[in-house]
Amino acid sequence: MTTNKLWNEYPVEKTEPEVAKIYSHGIYEAIAPPLCSSGLTGQTATLEQLEHGLTDVTDV
Repeated sequence: MTTNKLWNEYPVEKTEPEVAKIYSHGIYEAIAPPLCSSGLTGQTATLEQLEHGLTDVTDV
């Protein structure tokens, strides 16, 4: 099975009030649920995470 990574830098959602109002948890968190409900397996990650959230189990 392929593990998909939905990656986002994330600073805009934290620094721009208009963007934060729409995507308070990041745009990647808004995109992930529909993808996962369609049968894809995946995780979200951001630039500020350890190794930028890209672990050894990341395929795509």
